[in-house]
Amino acid sequence: METERRKKRHRRTIRRYLEPRDILDYCLSKPGAWLDYPYGPTPVCVKVGRRMFAQLYPRAEDRKITLNCTRERGEQDRAAYPETVTQGYHCAPVQRPYFNTVRLDGTVPNRVLLEMIDHAWQVVFEKHTRRERTDILAGRMQGKTSSGQNKPQHEGEQL
Repeated sequence: METERRKKRHRRTIRRYLEPRDILDYCLSKPGAWLDYPYGPTPVCVKVGRRMFAQLYPRAEDRKITLNCTRERGEQDRAAYPETVTQGYHCAPVQRPYFNTVRLDGTVPNRVLLEMIDHAWQVVFEKHTRRERTDILAGRMQGKTSSGQNKPQHEGEQL
C-alpha cells in the first residue's frame, strides 16, 4: 500500500518538459511570428517580421533551440545553466554573444525557457523600425522577406 502511494506521489512530481512542438507553438503565438526554412528542413526557424529570433533543432538525439538575446542576458543565462546554455550554435564568432543555444534536456525549467523565448522575440522586435513594429503588431508584416515578398514555405523536419 505504501509503495503504491509513493509511486503515485512520484508520478505527480515528474516534471513535464516542453516538447519541440510545444516550443514551436509558443514561438508562433508571438505577434508577427512565422516559420521559415532558409537552411533546409533543419533548423526550423521562427522569424518576426524579417528577422530570425529562434532556431529549433527538433531531432531527438540532439534537441536544442538557439535564441537571440542581449549580451547581458546571454551571459546571465549561461552563468545560471553552464552545462545546458552555451553561446549560439552555428553562429559567426562575432554574433555568438548575442545568441544562446539551450539544450532541451529539461535542465532549464519550462518557465525560464519561455522567458528566454519572450526575450528573444522582444530583442528582435525592437530591431525593426517604428513603422515595421506597427505593421507587425497590426498583422501586416507576417511572413515577408526584407524585399516585402511573401516567403515561399516548405515543410521542415517532422516535430
